[in-house]
Amino acid sequence: MRVAGINIADPAISKQKKLLKSYLYKEGRETCVFISHISENKDAAIAIGEYIRKAGFDIYLDIYDENLQSGVARGDDEAITKSIEIGIENSTDILCIISESTKRSWWVPYEIGYGKNALILSQRYY
Repeated sequence: MRVAGINIADPAISKQKKLLKSYLYKEGRETCVFISHISENKDAAIAIGEYIRKAGFDIYLDIYDENLQSGVARGDDEAITKSIEIGIENSTDILCIISESTKRSWWVPYEIGYGKNALILSQRYY
């Protein structure tokens, strides 16, 4: 039986453990799902994330990322972008929650594009 996964964006996860996770994901030893969504779909993202975690897989769900939320509060797109990129780089998969409202977002398409680029680069260098 798999143990429940973690949300690597959760501030309760120590910085040291995040660095270890980063190494493990890059080595392909773990699964971590980056959950891409817009704020209107936050409840669905949380429910899906909990389902994935209970199945024993780790997730990255941005609502628990203190650096990203701080960037959002300040309107700092650079800080938001950096947090998203770190989350994607430490994930093995991306799950996008798409709704009618997603059309108004430029973050979800950015996350998909960055994830695709990260995949291409990882295949090239590993």
